[in-house]
Amino acid sequence: MFGAVAKWPPLKYPLPGSREGISINRNSVSRVSVEGLPEFLFEIASDERLGILATVSARPMKHAEIARALSMTGSETTRHLRRLTTTGLIEKSPEGEYGPTQLAETLRTGLPFFEFLVAHRRFLQHHRLPVLDRAFVERLGELTQASLVHGTYQVVALQESSLRAVKRRIWVLTEQRFEQALPIFREKMAVGADIRVIRPRASITEERRTGRIVHRNFPLRVLPNVDTFLAVLDEQAGLCLAGPDGRTDMGTMLLVTDPEGYRWAEDVFLWYWDRAEVWHATGTADPPG
Repeated sequence: MFGAVAKWPPLKYPLPGSREGISINRNSVSRVSVEGLPEFLFEIASDERLGILATVSARPMKHAEIARALSMTGSETTRHLRRLTTTGLIEKSPEGEYGPTQLAETLRTGLPFFEFLVAHRRFLQHHRLPVLDRAFVERLGELTQASLVHGTYQVVALQESSLRAVKRRIWVLTEQRFEQALPIFREKMAVGADIRVIRPRASITEERRTGRIVHRNFPLRVLPNVDTFLAVLDEQAGLCLAGPDGRTDMGTMLLVTDPEGYRWAEDVFLWYWDRAEVWHATGTADPPG
Protein backbone atom coordinates (compact mmCIF):
# COMPACT_ATOMS: atom_id res chain seq x y z
CA MET A 1 0.00 0.00 0.00
CA PHE A 2 2.44 2.64 1.17
CA GLY A 3 5.80 1.09 0.22
CA ALA A 4 8.52 -0.80 2.08
CA VAL A 5 10.05 0.68 5.21
CA ALA A 6 12.39 -0.53 7.93
CA LYS A 7 11.35 -1.66 11.38
CA TRP A 8 12.92 -0.74 14.68
CA PRO A 9 15.55 -3.27 15.74
CA PRO A 10 14.24 -5.89 18.18
CA LEU A 11 14.94 -5.49 21.88
CA LYS A 12 17.34 -8.14 23.15
CA TYR A 13 17.09 -9.88 26.49
CA PRO A 14 18.66 -9.74 28.95
CA LEU A 15 18.96 -5.98 28.68
CA PRO A 16 22.45 -4.40 28.65
CA GLY A 17 23.81 -4.17 32.16
CA SER A 18 21.44 -6.80 33.53
CA ARG A 19 22.31 -10.34 34.51
CA GLU A 20 20.42 -13.44 35.45
CA GLY A 21 20.13 -14.13 39.15
CA ILE A 22 20.06 -10.44 40.11
CA SER A 23 18.69 -9.80 43.61
CA ILE A 24 15.77 -7.38 44.08
CA ASN A 25 14.81 -5.83 47.37
CA ARG A 26 11.07 -6.55 47.42
CA ASN A 27 10.49 -3.88 50.05
CA SER A 28 11.74 -1.18 47.71
CA VAL A 29 9.31 -1.84 44.86
CA SER A 30 5.53 -1.81 44.54
CA ARG A 31 3.89 -5.20 44.72
CA VAL A 32 2.00 -6.46 41.71
CA SER A 33 -1.50 -7.76 42.04
CA VAL A 34 -0.73 -11.31 40.86
CA GLU A 35 1.44 -13.41 43.13
CA GLY A 36 4.42 -14.86 41.27
CA LEU A 37 4.04 -12.74 38.12
CA PRO A 38 7.48 -11.06 38.33
CA GLU A 39 9.17 -14.44 38.77
CA PHE A 40 7.23 -15.95 35.86
CA LEU A 41 8.09 -13.06 33.53
CA PHE A 42 11.72 -13.29 34.57
CA GLU A 43 11.82 -16.98 33.67
CA ILE A 44 10.76 -16.31 30.07
CA ALA A 45 12.85 -13.12 29.66
CA SER A 46 15.64 -14.98 27.92
CA ASP A 47 16.50 -15.42 24.24
CA GLU A 48 17.60 -18.98 24.97
CA ARG A 49 14.46 -20.00 26.85
CA LEU A 50 12.15 -18.35 24.32
CA GLY A 51 14.17 -20.10 21.62
CA ILE A 52 13.70 -23.46 23.32
CA LEU A 53 9.95 -22.87 23.62
CA ALA A 54 9.69 -22.01 19.93
CA THR A 55 11.86 -24.97 18.92
CA VAL A 56 10.03 -27.66 20.89
CA SER A 57 6.67 -26.18 19.91
CA ALA A 58 7.50 -27.06 16.30
CA ARG A 59 8.16 -30.67 17.35
CA PRO A 60 9.32 -32.47 20.50
CA MET A 61 13.10 -32.80 20.72
CA LYS A 62 15.69 -34.49 22.85
CA HIS A 63 18.32 -32.62 24.83
CA ALA A 64 21.08 -32.97 22.22
CA GLU A 65 18.78 -31.90 19.37
CA ILE A 66 17.80 -28.74 21.22
CA ALA A 67 21.44 -27.90 21.94
CA ARG A 68 22.38 -28.32 18.28
CA ALA A 69 19.36 -26.39 16.98
CA LEU A 70 20.15 -23.39 19.20
CA SER A 71 23.97 -23.68 19.19
CA MET A 72 24.14 -24.04 22.97
CA THR A 73 26.44 -26.13 25.12
CA GLY A 74 25.07 -29.15 26.92
CA SER A 75 25.29 -27.48 30.31
CA GLU A 76 23.52 -24.34 29.07
CA THR A 77 20.76 -26.45 27.57
CA THR A 78 20.34 -28.40 30.81
CA ARG A 79 20.11 -25.21 32.87
CA HIS A 80 17.47 -23.61 30.65
CA LEU A 81 15.46 -26.82 30.34
CA ARG A 82 15.43 -27.18 34.11
CA ARG A 83 14.10 -23.64 34.56
CA LEU A 84 11.40 -24.08 31.91
CA THR A 85 10.37 -27.38 33.44
CA THR A 86 10.19 -25.91 36.93
CA THR A 87 8.08 -23.02 35.59
CA GLY A 88 5.68 -25.52 34.03
CA LEU A 89 6.28 -24.53 30.42
CA ILE A 90 7.87 -27.72 29.09
CA GLU A 91 7.74 -31.38 30.05
CA LYS A 92 9.84 -34.44 29.29
CA SER A 93 8.24 -37.50 27.76
CA PRO A 94 9.16 -41.11 28.69
CA GLU A 95 11.08 -41.20 25.40
CA GLY A 96 13.29 -38.34 26.60
CA GLU A 97 11.79 -35.68 24.33
CA TYR A 98 10.92 -32.21 25.54
CA GLY A 99 7.69 -30.56 24.44
CA PRO A 100 5.52 -27.61 25.42
CA THR A 101 2.83 -27.89 28.06
CA GLN A 102 -0.65 -26.46 27.61
CA LEU A 103 0.54 -23.49 29.67
CA ALA A 104 3.27 -22.83 27.09
CA GLU A 105 0.78 -23.06 24.23
CA THR A 106 -1.40 -20.49 25.98
CA LEU A 107 1.61 -18.26 26.59
CA ARG A 108 2.49 -18.33 22.88
CA THR A 109 -0.90 -16.81 22.01
CA GLY A 110 -0.04 -13.77 24.14
CA LEU A 111 3.56 -13.24 23.05
CA PRO A 112 2.70 -11.31 19.84
CA PHE A 113 1.29 -8.51 22.04
CA PHE A 114 4.70 -8.04 23.65
CA GLU A 115 6.44 -8.46 20.29
CA PHE A 116 4.40 -5.51 18.99
CA LEU A 117 5.30 -3.38 22.02
CA VAL A 118 8.99 -4.20 21.62
CA ALA A 119 9.08 -3.78 17.82
CA HIS A 120 7.44 -0.34 18.02
CA ARG A 121 8.48 0.77 21.50
CA ARG A 122 10.01 4.09 20.37
CA PHE A 123 6.91 4.95 18.37
CA LEU A 124 4.63 4.10 21.30
CA GLN A 125 6.74 6.19 23.69
CA HIS A 126 5.55 9.32 21.89
CA HIS A 127 2.08 8.32 20.68
CA ARG A 128 -1.02 7.19 22.48
CA LEU A 129 -3.42 4.53 21.39
CA PRO A 130 -6.99 5.63 20.75
CA VAL A 131 -9.71 4.73 23.20
CA LEU A 132 -10.61 1.27 22.03
CA ASP A 133 -12.57 -1.64 23.26
CA ARG A 134 -10.29 -3.78 25.40
CA ALA A 135 -10.55 -6.60 22.87
CA PHE A 136 -8.65 -4.52 20.28
CA VAL A 137 -5.90 -3.64 22.73
CA GLU A 138 -5.49 -7.33 23.53
CA ARG A 139 -5.21 -7.98 19.77
CA LEU A 140 -2.35 -5.53 19.22
CA GLY A 141 -0.11 -8.50 18.57
CA GLU A 142 -1.83 -8.76 15.20
CA LEU A 143 0.09 -5.60 14.21
CA THR A 144 3.50 -7.15 14.80
CA GLN A 145 4.21 -7.20 11.05
CA ALA A 146 3.33 -3.51 10.64
CA SER A 147 6.07 -1.15 9.44
CA LEU A 148 6.64 2.55 10.06
CA VAL A 149 6.54 5.30 7.45
CA HIS A 150 8.36 8.46 8.57
CA GLY A 151 7.91 12.02 7.35
CA THR A 152 4.76 14.02 6.61
CA TYR A 153 5.55 14.32 2.91
CA GLN A 154 6.13 10.58 2.55
CA VAL A 155 2.97 9.74 4.50
CA VAL A 156 0.72 12.13 2.55
CA ALA A 157 2.20 11.21 -0.85
CA LEU A 158 1.78 7.50 -0.19
CA GLN A 159 -1.76 8.01 1.06
CA GLU A 160 -2.73 9.88 -2.11
CA SER A 161 -1.13 7.39 -4.51
CA SER A 162 -2.72 4.51 -2.62
CA LEU A 163 -6.16 6.12 -2.70
CA ARG A 164 -5.90 6.58 -6.46
CA ALA A 165 -5.08 2.88 -6.89
CA VAL A 166 -8.16 1.72 -4.94
CA LYS A 167 -10.76 -0.35 -6.77
CA ARG A 168 -13.03 -1.68 -4.04
CA ARG A 169 -12.79 0.05 -0.66
CA ILE A 170 -11.87 3.33 1.04
CA TRP A 171 -12.72 3.52 4.74
CA VAL A 172 -11.27 6.59 6.46
CA LEU A 173 -11.39 7.83 10.04
CA THR A 174 -9.81 11.29 10.30
CA GLU A 175 -9.98 14.55 12.20
CA GLN A 176 -8.83 16.44 9.10
CA ARG A 177 -10.86 17.64 6.12
CA PHE A 178 -8.69 15.48 3.87
CA GLU A 179 -9.55 18.01 1.16
CA GLN A 180 -7.16 16.70 -1.47
CA ALA A 181 -8.82 13.28 -1.23
CA LEU A 182 -12.44 14.40 -1.69
CA PRO A 183 -12.35 14.29 -5.52
CA ILE A 184 -10.90 10.77 -5.30
CA PHE A 185 -13.65 9.71 -2.89
CA ARG A 186 -16.34 11.05 -5.21
CA GLU A 187 -14.74 9.43 -8.26
CA LYS A 188 -14.37 6.02 -6.61
CA MET A 189 -17.89 6.17 -5.17
CA ALA A 190 -19.28 6.89 -8.64
CA VAL A 191 -17.81 3.66 -10.00
CA GLY A 192 -19.09 1.48 -7.17
CA ALA A 193 -16.35 1.46 -4.53
CA ASP A 194 -17.34 1.16 -0.86
CA ILE A 195 -16.53 4.62 0.55
CA ARG A 196 -17.07 5.40 4.25
CA VAL A 197 -15.76 8.42 6.14
CA ILE A 198 -15.86 9.26 9.85
CA ARG A 199 -15.11 12.81 11.02
CA PRO A 200 -15.41 14.70 14.33
CA ARG A 201 -18.78 16.39 14.71
CA ALA A 202 -17.25 19.79 15.53
CA SER A 203 -15.31 19.89 12.25
CA ILE A 204 -18.39 19.17 10.14
CA THR A 205 -20.44 21.69 12.09
CA GLU A 206 -17.74 24.31 11.55
CA GLU A 207 -17.83 23.68 7.80
CA ARG A 208 -21.52 24.51 7.73
CA ARG A 209 -21.14 27.54 9.99
CA THR A 210 -18.48 29.07 7.75
CA GLY A 211 -20.32 28.21 4.54
CA ARG A 212 -17.74 25.68 3.37
CA ILE A 213 -20.29 23.11 2.30
CA VAL A 214 -18.60 20.04 0.82
CA HIS A 215 -20.36 17.97 -1.81
CA ARG A 216 -20.28 14.34 -0.75
CA ASN A 217 -21.79 11.45 -2.64
CA PHE A 218 -20.55 8.96 -0.05
CA PRO A 219 -21.68 8.04 3.50
CA LEU A 220 -20.40 10.27 6.31
CA ARG A 221 -20.66 9.60 10.02
CA VAL A 222 -19.55 11.72 12.96
CA LEU A 223 -18.13 11.11 16.42
CA PRO A 224 -17.78 13.56 19.33
CA ASN A 225 -14.00 13.31 19.04
CA VAL A 226 -11.49 11.84 16.59
CA ASP A 227 -7.79 11.78 17.47
CA THR A 228 -6.70 8.99 15.14
CA PHE A 229 -6.20 8.58 11.42
CA LEU A 230 -7.13 5.17 10.06
CA ALA A 231 -7.39 4.31 6.36
CA VAL A 232 -8.54 0.85 5.36
CA LEU A 233 -8.14 0.36 1.62
CA ASP A 234 -8.48 -2.69 -0.62
CA GLU A 235 -6.03 -5.00 1.16
CA GLN A 236 -3.90 -2.60 3.18
CA ALA A 237 -4.28 -0.07 5.98
CA GLY A 238 -2.49 2.89 7.54
CA LEU A 239 -2.74 4.09 11.14
CA CYS A 240 -1.57 7.44 12.58
CA LEU A 241 -1.90 7.99 16.32
CA ALA A 242 -2.15 11.10 18.45
CA GLY A 243 1.07 12.71 19.63
CA PRO A 244 1.79 14.33 23.01
CA ASP A 245 -0.36 17.36 22.08
CA GLY A 246 -3.41 15.16 21.55
CA ARG A 247 -3.56 15.81 17.78
CA THR A 248 -3.07 13.17 15.13
CA ASP A 249 0.59 12.93 14.09
CA MET A 250 0.48 12.61 10.31
CA GLY A 251 4.27 12.47 10.19
CA THR A 252 4.51 8.85 11.31
CA MET A 253 2.26 6.05 10.15
CA LEU A 254 1.95 2.36 10.94
CA LEU A 255 1.67 0.56 7.62
CA VAL A 256 -0.31 -2.70 7.64
CA THR A 257 -0.01 -5.02 4.66
CA ASP A 258 -0.41 -8.53 6.09
CA PRO A 259 -3.83 -10.24 6.35
CA GLU A 260 -3.84 -10.51 10.15
CA GLY A 261 -3.00 -6.84 10.70
CA TYR A 262 -5.48 -5.82 8.00
CA ARG A 263 -8.23 -7.73 9.79
CA TRP A 264 -7.43 -5.80 12.99
CA ALA A 265 -7.66 -2.45 11.16
CA GLU A 266 -10.89 -3.50 9.45
CA ASP A 267 -12.49 -4.52 12.74
CA VAL A 268 -11.40 -1.31 14.46
CA PHE A 269 -12.91 0.87 11.74
CA LEU A 270 -16.20 -1.01 11.89
CA TRP A 271 -16.17 -0.62 15.69
CA TYR A 272 -15.98 3.16 15.25
CA TRP A 273 -18.47 3.10 12.36
CA ASP A 274 -21.12 1.32 14.42
CA ARG A 275 -20.77 3.91 17.20
CA ALA A 276 -20.81 6.98 14.95
CA GLU A 277 -23.89 9.03 14.04
CA VAL A 278 -25.10 9.16 10.45
CA TRP A 279 -24.62 12.71 9.12
CA HIS A 280 -27.12 14.12 6.64
CA ALA A 281 -26.59 16.89 4.08
CA THR A 282 -29.19 18.91 6.01
CA GLY A 283 -26.76 19.18 8.91
CA THR A 284 -28.52 16.67 11.14
CA ALA A 285 -27.31 13.36 12.50
CA ASP A 286 -29.00 10.11 13.40
CA PRO A 287 -27.88 8.32 16.58
CA PRO A 288 -25.79 5.16 16.11
CA GLY A 289 -27.51 1.84 15.75
